[in-house]
Amino acid sequence: AKESYFYFETKKIIEKEKFENFAKNMPKNIYRVKGFVKSNEGDLLFNFVAGRYDFEDFKTSNTELVFIGENISKINNKVLKELENTIM
Repeated sequence: AKESYFYFETKKIIEKEKFENFAKNMPKNIYRVKGFVKSNEGDLLFNFVAGRYDFEDFKTSNTELVFIGENISKINNKVLKELENTIM
């Protein structure tokens, strides 16, 4: 299996509830996501490992996330589209 990664970045505001729903339904082959989320409930540090995630307050000017997993090139467009849907 080939490990790979991709990025997501936006200056737009993310709806936290939709983003949490996205995190809960993360594809199984994505096992690590790390970065910052500029949400309607404040700026956050986001940490996702193997199905578990948490948020911490963290000042940021935009949303920047890196996704790490196995064979994710096949699904990154789908994941990016789902992320677009979390934008307010």
